[in-house]
Amino acid sequence: MIKKLWPHARPYAKWIGLGVVCSASEAIFELLIPLVMSDIVDVGIASGDQTYIMKKGVLMVVLALVSLFFGLGSAAFSAVAGQGFGANLRRAEYDHIQ
Repeated sequence: MIKKLWPHARPYAKWIGLGVVCSASEAIFELLIPLVMSDIVDVGIASGDQTYIMKKGVLMVVLALVSLFFGLGSAAFSAVAGQGFGANLRRAEYDHIQ
């Protein structure tokens, strides 16, 4: 099945790859946020260090924003690849019927 479909997806391989990379990056950054939160609780709150808590809080916001941008990139790249792949399949089916 993949052998039949890959020629239609090949022009969008770059977009597919970018979508996968963005999705994986988004997941990584989303998984880092709880680790930073545990540092805030275990180190910052335990020692009462408000500067540490603020620095880690800012880091959490940055991680969330980076994750957001990777998520947006993933959605955009996947949409381009999906629409193009679907259009190629429809065109191939139309050409086959004619």
